[in-house]
Amino acid sequence: SSDEQILSLDTQKEHYESIKDKNGCVIEDGVLIRYYTEDKELTIPDNVTIIGSAVIVTELEDIDKLTIPGSVKRLEKSAFNETPIRHIVMEEGVEEIGEYAFADSYYKEIHIPESVNDIGEFAFRCSEGNHEGKIYVKKGSYAEEYFSQYDGDYYGAEVIVEE
Repeated sequence: SSDEQILSLDTQKEHYESIKDKNGCVIEDGVLIRYYTEDKELTIPDNVTIIGSAVIVTELEDIDKLTIPGSVKRLEKSAFNETPIRHIVMEEGVEEIGEYAFADSYYKEIHIPESVNDIGEFAFRCSEGNHEGKIYVKKGSYAEEYFSQYDGDYYGAEVIVEE
């Protein structure tokens, strides 16, 4: 029944809150499941290899900066969907960005490294357009090729190719 589902979600939430580490992270087998934070600048811990879905739990209106180290290989579907992060830096080593990963995040800047070799559908799409947004990709990279399939209006954001 739906009551049981609601109960299990609440129980799950309490469980996560009870096992989070001192930085507010819930990490299981290298997967970041939740990140409880009120910090404006976040760095994903080095022991994370996969970022799960809907990771950030915060009361903040927006987060200034998120750094994703190269030890993270994959961002799951909807990892930061509707999470207002202004500047996102993915370091060399990150490989996969799941669908809707940054959808409706209304970012100002995202840096995608050359190591990324898979980007899911709508990963960076903001439904109302994101005309302030800039996505930085490396020349000759998979990310450059990925964005070249779409015209600029599709993402609203501007794609900037760096040497």
